[in-house]
Amino acid sequence: MNQNCVNKCVSPECFDEVYGPSTPGPLEDGESDPERQKLFTSCVRRDYREQKRKREMARRAERDKKKSGEDKEQEGGGGEAGEIIG
Repeated sequence: MNQNCVNKCVSPECFDEVYGPSTPGPLEDGESDPERQKLFTSCVRRDYREQKRKREMARRAERDKKKSGEDKEQEGGGGEAGEIIG
């Protein structure tokens, strides 16, 4: 199995950071570099946590927006839009 290909598919950004042109370069088939593998794994986990945090913030913002809209409807009270109350 070509580990470079797998790593690049998992996270192109982390692959470039750990194995890219500014580094000693990608591993040869069958080559092992535990230190760079740890760096790659840490990078992937960091990116995953950041994406998860952003998704959660977006969900909260959407939920708060929805709740805010419901609160405004309740404050409006009265009848239907366009209905004359009097």
